[in-house]
Amino acid sequence: MNDIKKLVSTPEGKIDTTQVFLAILALLVVIGLLGAAHLLVLDDNPPATINSVQLYREGDNTPVDQVETEPGGVFLYGLDWCKYTHTTTEVLYTWVEELVFVEPLKDPATDEVDDPGCGLVQVPVTVPQTLPPGEYYLDVTFKYRVNPVQTRNVAFTVGPIIVAEKE
Repeated sequence: MNDIKKLVSTPEGKIDTTQVFLAILALLVVIGLLGAAHLLVLDDNPPATINSVQLYREGDNTPVDQVETEPGGVFLYGLDWCKYTHTTTEVLYTWVEELVFVEPLKDPATDEVDDPGCGLVQVPVTVPQTLPPGEYYLDVTFKYRVNPVQTRNVAFTVGPIIVAEKE
């Protein structure tokens, strides 16, 4: 204890409060840097895992290899997944053919699943009215805000989805 007193004392034997303040500040900075490193680098647990994805026609519970629909039509994809966090999900749909059509939105089917756990869920998807005819794959990205400084993405692809001309 006397050694520490000598480090923060003036030649007259009084404790120098500036040195004590700087030592405490340095300790807090080190703790803050370790905390930031944990949030950004060391905390790599996935917010969710996708075990399998299936396509379904609307109103039919039999999985299919591809779906035919038209702009404004609805199909479903089924997920066998596990969620490990309490955060809600922001979903980004990207329709991929030779062109890329991005549709950001909140997906109500996944936003309702706030509690961690595993299960099967069928998610309805409405084909955008402005999507031209063609064969598409749907890239789905779930965005999880896992802590105040980091967002983690879980992505998968659904398809093919054949969009026909609207009659």
